[in-house]
Amino acid sequence: MRVMHYLLWSTALVCAGAVALEPSSPLKECYATAANRIEVSQCLERQRDNANAGMARCVQAVLAQMQELDAVRGRALTVTSFDEAQKAFEAFRERNCRWVAARLEPGTGAGDAALDCMIRMTRARTAEFAADVADCRGAAEERPGLDGK
Repeated sequence: MRVMHYLLWSTALVCAGAVALEPSSPLKECYATAANRIEVSQCLERQRDNANAGMARCVQAVLAQMQELDAVRGRALTVTSFDEAQKAFEAFRERNCRWVAARLEPGTGAGDAALDCMIRMTRARTAEFAADVADCRGAAEERPGLDGK
């Protein structure tokens, strides 16, 4: 339990630092290019899907690296630990972004704020992977075309 608590807090600090340093947010990017609220939501959904796809590619690359490490060591500790950490991150991301949305009044963009949070945290997690896994490099910086491409 203590390890899980540590993982959640360390992930939160990494994500918070990466999010705070991002010069532009997905929400700001979408507002800058969209003609209306529907287009803003569509833009955010595309960015969320792209961020999730980038993280999924990195998760696979990290798992492959961890499987090799476990094979050399003759145990499955690294893969198991990574799986637990990734599940904890995803649960934390969901709860954290739900909290971000809950702070806003209904009808004030709470859904957009939650998507913005999900995208930022996913990008931060992907960047964390990219720091250690060559197959992930570039995935954290990928941005979908804000024009829908």
